[in-house]
Amino acid sequence: MRRDALLLALLLLGSAQADPIDGVYLVDFHSHTERGPHLHDDGKEPLDKQAERLKRVGFDVVFHTPHSDRNEDPALWKRQREHELKGDWALRRYLGEELTVEKGPNWAVLMARPNNDHLGVVGHDEWITHALPLKAACEWAHAMGGTVTVNHPGPGPSLWEAGYWERRGLRDRIDAIEVCNGRLMHSVPLHSFQLYTRAVSYRGWGLKIAALGGTDSHSARESENAQVGTLVMAPAPTARAIVEAVRQRRTFVLYRLLDLRLRCEQLGKVIRSKDVALELVCSRKVSRISLLREGTEIKSWVNTDRAVFKERISTNAAYAWRIVDGKSGKRRAFSSAIWYEPSPPALPDLLVDVKASRVRGRTLTLAVRNVGSVPARDVIVEAWTGSPWKDGTRLARHTFAAVDAGGKQQIVLKLAKRPVGRVFVRVDPDSYALDRNDDAIAELDERNNCALLPNSGR
Repeated sequence: MRRDALLLALLLLGSAQADPIDGVYLVDFHSHTERGPHLHDDGKEPLDKQAERLKRVGFDVVFHTPHSDRNEDPALWKRQREHELKGDWALRRYLGEELTVEKGPNWAVLMARPNNDHLGVVGHDEWITHALPLKAACEWAHAMGGTVTVNHPGPGPSLWEAGYWERRGLRDRIDAIEVCNGRLMHSVPLHSFQLYTRAVSYRGWGLKIAALGGTDSHSARESENAQVGTLVMAPAPTARAIVEAVRQRRTFVLYRLLDLRLRCEQLGKVIRSKDVALELVCSRKVSRISLLREGTEIKSWVNTDRAVFKERISTNAAYAWRIVDGKSGKRRAFSSAIWYEPSPPALPDLLVDVKASRVRGRTLTLAVRNVGSVPARDVIVEAWTGSPWKDGTRLARHTFAAVDAGGKQQIVLKLAKRPVGRVFVRVDPDSYALDRNDDAIAELDERNNCALLPNSGR
């Protein structure tokens, strides 16, 4: 069988029989249920019934994201997490969180509906406290291996307040934007793809983030008539594999096209080349495929199941696919971006190497790597027990003169006291206050800048 025919056959089989090496799974990253055995939420549907209905629609994985303002006990969240992870459901269920962060400077009540500054958090292993500063919420989620999504980005009634998450120093901490929200698409089908392309374009904000979609289901009717989902290219339908795929931006957002399967091998990648070579394969013919460069459509294909595009560029560019099907044009799909960089930005990029770091007694051995293209100078590192924004105690602070590009610095710090539990480490910390931005390295990508290190207790 020819390779192209085999690829299409795998896509047509769907996620239930996906290629075990590089599968395609339909995921709901945003859902609500009625109260579970341990946690409150504001949905009206039992967990098992929601799983059955979403499975019938075609979903392989669903993340339950209860609201942070309805729960306070971290122990109950962990019990609920185990219940959903190990339960006998119709599909894979994992527990996340819809986290309301602290109000920003433009918070308002619009048309009798207050702004909802909501982050979708998945992949973490502890409940995150309600109403944290946005920076703190992102750091805590990332330290636990999770990702954060700006849900229903707005601005508008019941959406994010204007100009909040988009601020410099905040927007570079997110991992994804919810391009389609199911509840909104049911009532006013307005997507946020234009906002997403602005965020990822080099002439825009230049973010390397994913496009996501979620049902935001709160009822049986919304589950039965689900219109929004995220197609994820991942090696397995486990929580860790799905979250890592989001981190790598291997996602498509589907609206009223939940039966469609898509594949683009370049999806989500940053390619250091001036020779652009893109290919999109669909599981069936669609009405129109469009390719956008820097947010502007540059080519389209009509009544086809495949699009191939090549060109040579001299400046950095972000590309994204848009698919439209049906006479009305309402059935759509959107891709995460692909970035081509013939002239890569000269920036440092620091991360904590957890595997090479450890805590023993009052001794912290810390490894910091610079995976960027230029040295990072005056790098500040802090270690905390507890949380820096609430009840934590700073155990140590250290400044590196420089961390070379491609280099690693390892230091041994004596902590102020013997920590209890995991130690929270921040690289190049800045204030959590909205009116301050005192980063040592202002342009640093800070989605990898923190970690929770296990404590040997010795």
